[in-house]
Amino acid sequence: MLALFKMISRQIIKTMEAYCVKCKAKREMVDAKEVDMKGKGGVKRKAMKGKCPKCGTTMFRIMGKA
Repeated sequence: MLALFKMISRQIIKTMEAYCVKCKAKREMVDAKEVDMKGKGGVKRKAMKGKCPKCGTTMFRIMGKA
């Protein structure tokens, strides 16, 4: 059951939508990965990092606190 949940959550992560600054439009990220960013006051923040499918620019979407 846990393996099924992990598989489903990976599929959700792969279709993450973010704003592309270069294209000035919302697009689905390609090769989206979850990363930790340094936040204010030493708090880690979760973010998704991927590529724009149209122009190839790196895209970020900040998710929340870790």
